[in-house]
Amino acid sequence: MLNEKHFLSTLNQFPTTKRYLAPELQDRGSLDGMSLSALKTCDVYSFGLVVAELVTLQAPRPIFPPYLDSDFPSDFPPWFKTIIFTCLSEVPQRKSFAWIKFQLKKGILHTHLAKGLKDCFEPKEKTS
Repeated sequence: MLNEKHFLSTLNQFPTTKRYLAPELQDRGSLDGMSLSALKTCDVYSFGLVVAELVTLQAPRPIFPPYLDSDFPSDFPPWFKTIIFTCLSEVPQRKSFAWIKFQLKKGILHTHLAKGLKDCFEPKEKTS
C-alpha cells in the first residue's frame, strides 16, 4: 500500500513534473501534513492535465487555468470537456476518480446510444 512518504519521495525524484502538480502542491516544499485524501484530489487534477494535453496536443499553461475552452477541438464532446474542466477546477469543486469513472461510462453510453439511434433513422443507401 502506498503512503504519503512514497508520494514525497516520488515528487522529489522527478522535479520536472512540477507543471503537472495541482496548484495547491506547487508552492509547498514538501507533502508533510497533507492527508491521503488531499493527495488524491491532487491526482485528479494531474489526471485532468494529462487528458487535456492528449486531446489538445498542447502542454498546460503555467497559469491557472491551464487550458481554455478554445484549446479543444470544436467537435470535442461537451460531456468529456466537462469532466476535464471539473478535474482542473479549484479544490472544493474537484471530484473523485469514482465520479470521473461514472461520468465517462455515462458519456460513452450516451454517445453510443445516440449514434445507434441516428443510424436507425438515417436512410440506408441501396446497393445494387
